[in-house]
Amino acid sequence: MDMIERRAAQRFAVNLSARVQLAESDTLSVTIIDISATGLAIELLAEQLPAIFPNQLRQNVIDTVKLPIQLTLPDPSLPVSFIAGAVYLRRMNHIKFSLGCRFESFADNSADNLATYLFELSTGGQPSPLTIPFQL
Repeated sequence: MDMIERRAAQRFAVNLSARVQLAESDTLSVTIIDISATGLAIELLAEQLPAIFPNQLRQNVIDTVKLPIQLTLPDPSLPVSFIAGAVYLRRMNHIKFSLGCRFESFADNSADNLATYLFELSTGGQPSPLTIPFQL
């Protein structure tokens, strides 16, 4: 039986570097393993989980854990900074996890820069003929 894809946005397998701003002044280097117009998946090692999910009190425990992320695209002239909300955590093997996140807000031109990158992925790397407005 074939699985039915229920996602609203096309997902792309990628291997992109990113930095997550932690609760303190530290950052954590991570790898983005897939991305779409609505969210992304981060590959994490088991020992990174306590840094991402510190045992701290939150005001609204029903809301997502917020993660400020700086994504490095292949074109360094397209910076992408955003707040992602953790939606799920899935074990990939005994040492790796996949953290699924949704985009919650973007800094500056980051949404447009991400839209340009996603357009290029969807067209096989062809440059965008026009600017595509990105909306959440």
